[in-house]
Amino acid sequence: MSRFSEDDLQLTTFLKRHQPVVPSANPGLEDRLMTAIASTPQPRLTVLSTTRSRTQVQRRILWAVPSAIAAGLVAMVVSQRTFAPASQPSSTEVAELQTFIESTWQESSTEQSVAESDLFPVTEDSTLN
Repeated sequence: MSRFSEDDLQLTTFLKRHQPVVPSANPGLEDRLMTAIASTPQPRLTVLSTTRSRTQVQRRILWAVPSAIAAGLVAMVVSQRTFAPASQPSSTEVAELQTFIESTWQESSTEQSVAESDLFPVTEDSTLN
């Protein structure tokens, strides 16, 4: 195991010097607590408390039903917009797209190709060894 540093030893010494004094145990304390607990009247469940809890449950259910209906309606509207098929493009949009594709294709195919000799010029110094 590693040894503690000097700071750790000083802290340990300080804590030992200033630790609080634990009070002595009172021998009759537990018995007094148990008799006090036994003599305390326990609340009884009455019919009133059960009807109150039933009405609270019914109120929660009454609030849950409209909330669930509203959440379902919102989910239905959002999903209808999200999963609806995309609208078909109009004939003018299709013609414009076709013209664009044809023009870009023709421009790319008619460009002058770069000769290989332009990329790798052969000089008298160059050898393929």
